[in-house]
Amino acid sequence: MLRQSQRRKRAFCNLGTIYYAMCCCPDAALVIHAPRACSHWVAWAGFNARRVNYLRQAPFPVPERPHLFVSGMGEKQAIFGGEQLLKKCLRTVAALPYIHYIVVAAGCTASVIGDDTESVCRAVEAECGKPILFIPGTGFMTKNYVVTQSLLLDALFRRFAPAGAEVTGEKVAVVLGENPPLGNLRGPNEVARLLRYFGFTRVLFPPNGFTCGELAQVAQAKLILPTGINKTYFKHWVAFGEKLAARYGAHCSTLNFPDGLTHTYEWLRALGAELGMLDAAERAVQQEQARWRAFAQGHRARLAGKRCLFVISHRLDFCDPVLSLELFQDLGIQVTAVVLHNDLKDVEKAEQRAHLQGRTTAPVLDERELAPGQDIVTLSAQADFMLTTVLVPGVARQLSLSIHRVGIGGAEYFVGRLERVLQAGGHCILHEY
Repeated sequence: MLRQSQRRKRAFCNLGTIYYAMCCCPDAALVIHAPRACSHWVAWAGFNARRVNYLRQAPFPVPERPHLFVSGMGEKQAIFGGEQLLKKCLRTVAALPYIHYIVVAAGCTASVIGDDTESVCRAVEAECGKPILFIPGTGFMTKNYVVTQSLLLDALFRRFAPAGAEVTGEKVAVVLGENPPLGNLRGPNEVARLLRYFGFTRVLFPPNGFTCGELAQVAQAKLILPTGINKTYFKHWVAFGEKLAARYGAHCSTLNFPDGLTHTYEWLRALGAELGMLDAAERAVQQEQARWRAFAQGHRARLAGKRCLFVISHRLDFCDPVLSLELFQDLGIQVTAVVLHNDLKDVEKAEQRAHLQGRTTAPVLDERELAPGQDIVTLSAQADFMLTTVLVPGVARQLSLSIHRVGIGGAEYFVGRLERVLQAGGHCILHEY
């Protein structure tokens, strides 16, 4: 996150967002109607996708055969239009036997010069018979990546999961949100585990590596669960989820991810109330509480009495520090101080300070107002480890956490990362949600 003096309004490009969402779908091709320079930028995302896939051992491998194509607009097309060039590109891609459908995204240039990309897609689809889906968007003029993701999902669902699909014996739940196939699936997988308490036999996170046939299962959904890291973007996912729920006759829950110990139990009870399954919810809570007690008993002896410096650089709607404080209290970890990092604006610091009031006995310090000779590094020397939301150079025993720790499984994974930090010599670990 940029410091206050460096902050600028962020710009989003729909091309990269769509590529990351579609890159692991084995029977799909992405065609971007843009200059070659844009394809180089998206192709670099492809290399990054393979790197992340290898590091995380993701279950959705990036296809080995070509799946990213560009119309390759040049100066001539920028002046006279590039629709004919796009037609040629789409015909070439549609002829590939391993491609079952094509997703098309237009960049800034095509949008500015007025190419009717959607009409070209319809015309070529009528010629070749393969589905060609145009995703509205305008390169860097796109509002944000969440809008692009929901437009992509809506196009996929309308084409491959029309309402009124044949009902099977599966009880299906669909999780919406920021679920790229190469992202860390620990959180979504934990949600799937918790939903099984309510009899859900299939939990989908589209479009993660889905084929056309797998996308069709969305139409059988009984539950739509929007999720979102950013609370502003979460509202968009809720609106989209409610639209899908009306389309498929499903229930849309607005409970988001279950974060932290107490919230997980509350989440289960609230979902049970929404689904009319209170007894199942109470049994789930009891089992999750027993699971945590058994886990914590084996780790509390090693962690109780450890001292932690907690450095916060995310604003409250991204990171609720109380969730970590609750976990520390349960494990017997002492917080020496909470430091509000200068990556936060003054109003964001005030919001975090007000939220922490009465929830911790540790002093809450503003990094800008530390005493002369004091800084985060010197404060960390008084603790056994430091928990941060931004990597602080010069501190060995440091756990730099991401935003969510979903469910009891997320808490267990967090404790495992924390114990690695405390190993002899100290480790600096980036903990992903």
